[in-house]
Amino acid sequence: AEEGRRRAPELAPVLRALRAAAPDLRARGVRRLWVSGPVARGEARPGCGVELLCEFEPGSRVSLVGLASLRAELAALLGAPVALAERVALPPGPARDAAERDAVRAL
Repeated sequence: AEEGRRRAPELAPVLRALRAAAPDLRARGVRRLWVSGPVARGEARPGCGVELLCEFEPGSRVSLVGLASLRAELAALLGAPVALAERVALPPGPARDAAERDAVRAL
């Protein structure tokens, strides 16, 4: 299948692509963005998606449709599936702790 042929996403090119897209991301209200999960830890496999945590500018109103649209835009930019979560939406606990511990800031 196509997913099996896709190379594993690597942190450095992901960071470069996100930073190059910073003006567009900021225009959409993105204040900060982190890469998390296997890509941030250098453990990604072929077909692996990119986990991103984002923080929006205070007062930004981002709808679910807006969040889905941003996720699709990021997936197209990175050439890999993207899981996008708002940092404030992660409930306190082990999953949030792990995500924040691994996170590498892109913006």
